[in-house]
Amino acid sequence: MLQYITDNKGKTTGVFIPYSDWEKLVRKYKGIEEDIVKIPEWHKNIIRERIKNAKP
Repeated sequence: MLQYITDNKGKTTGVFIPYSDWEKLVRKYKGIEEDIVKIPEWHKNIIRERIKNAKP
């Protein structure tokens, strides 16, 4: 069963998909997981810089 996540104003901000349902979607729509985990290189660079600056 999907679970909808809402903010304090009642606006839907996300959806929780149970893992078993996710597995069905992955089988039905080949390559869907690749589309979701692609992170742009510019974003990776920002994260790397933040991690570097966060170290004591």
